[in-house]
Amino acid sequence: MPQSKLEKYSSILEALALRPLKLDSIAYKVKMECTSVKRSLDFLFTNGLVEKTMLSGKREVYSISERGLSVFRTLKTLRRLEELKKTLPAAAEQTSEEATILTEHTHKQK
Repeated sequence: MPQSKLEKYSSILEALALRPLKLDSIAYKVKMECTSVKRSLDFLFTNGLVEKTMLSGKREVYSISERGLSVFRTLKTLRRLEELKKTLPAAAEQTSEEATILTEHTHKQK
């Protein structure tokens, strides 16, 4: 299943949260084509989530901005909450089943 735009942006921000990278390095880390990464970086740059610095020649290095880091942390927290939401109903169901078994066992002993 293809990644959504939000997932692509989040992957790029995650890669840049570690250290500044060149376009091809970002593409390698997020397993995307350079053209797709470039479009995403342009969007992130336009919205102040990514900064770019020119190296010698025409090479650009991208880094995450403070705003981008804040957005990345928020997305990461939301992802964790979604994962917890999926596991909590299963845990609640298991606890409910355990309570039923315990109640049945208690009634049989009386």
